[in-house]
Amino acid sequence: MTTADDAQATMTPSPQDILMAFFDPREVALRLLQPDASERILLAGFGLEVRHRCRAAMHPNATRAVLERAAKDPIRDVRMEIASRDDLDLDLMRLLVNDRSKHVRINLTRNPSLPIEVRDELARDRSPMVRFQVADAPLSPRAVAQMTRDRNVWVLQRVASRDDLTPAQIERLSRHRHPDIRRKIAMHSDDSELLDRLSHDASAGVVTAVVANTATPEHSLIRLLNRTELSIRDALAARCDEYASLGAVLAHDEDWSIRRHVATNCRSGEVLATFINDRDLRVRSAMACNEHSSPDDLAQLLCGRSLAVASLAVQNPSTPLEAIDRFQASPQRAAREAARKRLNACRRPVALPCSDPKGPLEALLHWVDTVTDQLDMVTAIANPEMPALAAEPLAERLNDPDALRRAAESSHPKVRIAVVKNPWTDTETLAHLSTDPVSRVRLGVASHMNTNDDTLKALRRDSVAEVVNQAKYQLRNPHQRKYAQDRHGRRR
Repeated sequence: MTTADDAQATMTPSPQDILMAFFDPREVALRLLQPDASERILLAGFGLEVRHRCRAAMHPNATRAVLERAAKDPIRDVRMEIASRDDLDLDLMRLLVNDRSKHVRINLTRNPSLPIEVRDELARDRSPMVRFQVADAPLSPRAVAQMTRDRNVWVLQRVASRDDLTPAQIERLSRHRHPDIRRKIAMHSDDSELLDRLSHDASAGVVTAVVANTATPEHSLIRLLNRTELSIRDALAARCDEYASLGAVLAHDEDWSIRRHVATNCRSGEVLATFINDRDLRVRSAMACNEHSSPDDLAQLLCGRSLAVASLAVQNPSTPLEAIDRFQASPQRAAREAARKRLNACRRPVALPCSDPKGPLEALLHWVDTVTDQLDMVTAIANPEMPALAAEPLAERLNDPDALRRAAESSHPKVRIAVVKNPWTDTETLAHLSTDPVSRVRLGVASHMNTNDDTLKALRRDSVAEVVNQAKYQLRNPHQRKYAQDRHGRRR
């Protein structure tokens, strides 16, 4: 048999292929994984569904004949799959460039292996959707010059965003009759003279883009303070972090959203101080969240009439800790919790440690973080003037059972909770704390690995259901306590 006969036999489907095509399409999909079967079935084009031909066209071992046949397939979806392959040769790409379906050509523009000469041909495509896809892709200078004269607005908007435009092309596009084209130029241009000219534009969108451009000179921005459009003033408020002169004017704007934007972005303490007595709650809240607000102004917000603003000021890292400590006496529970979390997160080191409870709070917290002597720690916990904020972390760091026994006598519930969570607490201390009036302390005793069975049996008669359930669970699973004790012993 000659070579031509072999090729004809390859192109002719076998009876098994024909039966599979008619009766079992799933088996056909499995056979498509074989390159010889996919070529035979695709070239025959006999009884296959579109999805099977698409799968054959995307097969990694498909031959040149398979790809050429798929590029001429009457079904558009098959040709779209071929256009997405990154191993197409130049002849197949030129064949797909002239495809009758714009969707096939759009898929071809997304091909990562597309050469510039083929992309230049697509830049002259009759469909604006195809030209839109290649408007920001790498093109030759001649193709870019041609696309700057495109009649479609969407295509020109994408062309105006390119970085390789010549000054003459940018100047021509900046004078285009459509404001969206001028807006794109204002967004991407770095020519201060061009931006100054566009700042006089009648379109608010163009002027807003000029304000947002970091290359716009300051004198142009100051001149735009006279514009009444809300979008322009909002864009100017966003630039207050660079130019305090803008914030000084916009801080007295009639619109609350502009003042809030200034309070959010401004870095000048003098400008932010004007919002302490602002009539709008949202403006004062924005000032309370600004880290550039002065500590005195933030402390004044803590004493204000709004609890929501005060809670935001508590979370500001610029708020002094002394003011936050006073805020713990607030009648509102949410305010007290916010102050406690802020104080726990702001243990800032100072130069001179101090163990005096009546000393500065920053120094006390720093001493808590640096002390290592167990006796000093127990003495500080036993001091009735020691705040729970400082005594609780000390109880968590104790590793002496005798010291923990003394710490269990503290009047602070949080200290006793820290004691029952400490793995070094002994059985006697836990038995003593099993009758504590605070239910969370008794729950910690029921959960501790060192609690003996007698204490757990006593906790089964507790008045709190959660404590009872935990005690029963511990009695039913003694192996878990044994495992926790062994693991803690290995860590020691």
